[in-house]
Amino acid sequence: METLEGMEPTILESSFFEPANLEKFGNDYFENYWPHFPIIHRPTFSPFHSPPLLVAAIAMFGSRFDGDPGTFHVASAIHDHLSACIFNTRAMQQSLTTDYLQTLLLVLAHGKMFSSRKHHEMAHIFHSAMINLFRREDAFSPQVLSAEASGSSLEQKWQSWIERESMTRLAFFAFMMDAQHAMYFMHTPVLNVNDIHLQLPCEDVLWNAATAEQWHKSAQTTCESPYFRQCLRSLLRKIPAPHGHSPYSRFILLHGLFSVATSLHTNESMYLNMGMTGPLDEWRAIISQGIETWSSSELFIETSLSSAAARLLSRMAQITMHCHLYHVHVFSGAPSLLGNTITGTDYTKATEYLKLWFASKHSRTALYHSLSLVQDHLFARQQCREFDKNIAVRPWCLYSATLVIWVYSSLEYSANAREDAREDVPDNLSLELYIPAMIQHVCKEGSTIRMKQTKDLLNMVRVHLQHYQWELLQEACITLGRLAGMSR
Repeated sequence: METLEGMEPTILESSFFEPANLEKFGNDYFENYWPHFPIIHRPTFSPFHSPPLLVAAIAMFGSRFDGDPGTFHVASAIHDHLSACIFNTRAMQQSLTTDYLQTLLLVLAHGKMFSSRKHHEMAHIFHSAMINLFRREDAFSPQVLSAEASGSSLEQKWQSWIERESMTRLAFFAFMMDAQHAMYFMHTPVLNVNDIHLQLPCEDVLWNAATAEQWHKSAQTTCESPYFRQCLRSLLRKIPAPHGHSPYSRFILLHGLFSVATSLHTNESMYLNMGMTGPLDEWRAIISQGIETWSSSELFIETSLSSAAARLLSRMAQITMHCHLYHVHVFSGAPSLLGNTITGTDYTKATEYLKLWFASKHSRTALYHSLSLVQDHLFARQQCREFDKNIAVRPWCLYSATLVIWVYSSLEYSANAREDAREDVPDNLSLELYIPAMIQHVCKEGSTIRMKQTKDLLNMVRVHLQHYQWELLQEACITLGRLAGMSR
């Protein structure tokens, strides 16, 4: 509790800090978020022997899966306090420890995806500073094992290995946040794949070893991890990732494809702004095929929390490959994701871009993946839905895919398609049947796509997102409600 000195007494006296609740929040973090980003060595982690700031960050993060408004308020106050602690000048000038970087990344990830708009924008502001801290520590390059560590006891060797592996996993988490949030929120990325000179994280059998002896025994039968860029190049050449990779390593490779796709979008925007065209469709096809190659791996068909998130993100990657989400958000009248004012000029540019997009083959591809994402995460079988509940990025991806569908429907309606155009999909189907029917219809070459029932879809997604407390999702519900009032 000394770590939280200076907070309001009403916060410190809340039930949030009761031992049973703190234990629950810690368990919720490790069950719901840690499987995606296993940056903390769970076998050796103890809340009683770990730095208080890290323990507070884990409890804050885990509390987001509680859903209680009172808990949300306390967690937001803890976020403010932790931010002040970790971003003070003295802390950032010192040589940074692994637990400091773990706390830093958890606070930034929490602010970006779980808290208020203020925290979201502050996390964006401090994102570049965080990346520069990692660069200062040379964290994106391999760490050399010291002679002292190599000549120590087995226990000391294990502890030194945990420290190095933890730093590798943290560096990749920072890279993944950079790539993922550039894709979701159109933030300018700070890193690209050429900045990463690391081997992929180790196999789970090593990371999950509970003792030095177990770790040493497993190390005799596991292969050394390949380098990140080597595996990424293989995916772009349609060579699947080896099955021995851990789920975290496969997740990292997917984010590598995100990063390459973002670079493609940046180059495309540059060409368009200069009134030029570039050889971008060929690269788009290569990256899209890389995502498909990645998706065909063993992980993709496993039923687990990590693979469920991976399925979702691979769909989202394909959507962003074929549609600029920034223009979708502007056209739909959604609040700015960057906190800036959206002008009439921005809306005009978005409209011009989307009209060209609607007439291109990319709109059909983006619509297909958007419909598929909605189908997977609104009408999937119960087992998948249970996993989906605890995927942090799921609601935002669902919202973005729904906006793409609405934009397509709006532009199709504005294009005044011939009233006598043959309808291959009856419009009297329930939404649960209409979505898969439309997916099949979109796949037909030369078919006329006339999206209907968008109003029902907008309302369904809005109701689905209402219980989330993240402020950006609350704004999303308002946007969906407004669009539903404008839709057929």
